Amino acid sequence: MLSQQIFDEAAKVAKQHLEGKLDVSISIEVLQKLLDDEASAHLFIVEFNNYLEKYRSWYNKK
Repeated sequence: MLSQQIFDEAAKVAKQHLEGKLDVSISIEVLQKLLDDEASAHLFIVEFNNYLEKYRSWYNKK
């Protein structure tokens, strides 16, 4: 269940980044998990990068 939250938060942060927002938000529960668990942090980074790759060109067309 927490892994799904990690994926959701990564996508949310990536979306905020693509929208040009400089101050992004992340849930404290997910942040704590990322700080405590290297595997979770890796999942977050991979999902964040996947979202950027998938939607970057779409946001550039806006």
